[in-house]
Amino acid sequence: MNKYHKTLEKILTKGKVQENKKGNITYLLNEHLTLKPGDLLEIFEGHGIARNKLKTELELFQSGERLTERYRAAGITWWDYCGPILVNSYPTYFEQLPDRSM
Repeated sequence: MNKYHKTLEKILTKGKVQENKKGNITYLLNEHLTLKPGDLLEIFEGHGIARNKLKTELELFQSGERLTERYRAAGITWWDYCGPILVNSYPTYFEQLPDRSM
């Protein structure tokens, strides 16, 4: 079992439940999770859906896509809270860089 799953299991077994306007959440204080690239690879290699979504997100990101609707259409909904356009994102900064042909 990887670090992420161990921490998640600990939260679920020892965590406390808090109710707020978004529903019930389970939390555990004073826990720290440090992941290295190898740890992330281990997590995503076993989850095809997550691996495919990350690959798709990276492709959209590298193409400079800022519209959250395009991400949502690809099944990536974690940017929805940002509004219709990703502001102050790397694609925004890339647009401001001088042309490479100069």
